[in-house]
Amino acid sequence: MWLPMVVLAGLCVAFGVFAFRLPLRYLIQPAVPGVSFSGIWWAGRATLLIAVGVIIGGIIYWLGNLKSMRENTSYVGGEMLPSENRITGVDFYGTIKDFSFFGAMYQKAEQKLFDLYELLRGFVFYFVKAFRAMHTGVLPIYLSWCLIGLVVLLFILMKGIE
Repeated sequence: MWLPMVVLAGLCVAFGVFAFRLPLRYLIQPAVPGVSFSGIWWAGRATLLIAVGVIIGGIIYWLGNLKSMRENTSYVGGEMLPSENRITGVDFYGTIKDFSFFGAMYQKAEQKLFDLYELLRGFVFYFVKAFRAMHTGVLPIYLSWCLIGLVVLLFILMKGIE
């Protein structure tokens, strides 16, 4: 399975790096005689710039990994927290539950009333169940569906002719 990928990658390199020498000279210009190529393509310069970019990116990545991570104390409201205390984002939602309007909205959100993904998933799965019932794996049933579709298409097209 790797052979087609290697062939395609080789063709990409041949067409990209040697654009004027290989594909233009042997494939494109013989197909359209009399058309001349007026552009300039310096594949060596482009390849060199790509290699320099990859090397600079590697150096930046390597230098970034040399430093160890720095640990510092946590501050909340300008005061240093003891190391045994831990503040999480969940505590914020506990205070929202105390307000009447926001508490009711929070309960609805916990029931996934505002979750667009869940609503659309239920809508789509409703149709998926119907399609599963239609797809039985029996060839005559599939042929019947094709015939019904062709008849409906014929009626639609014949109605457009009138």
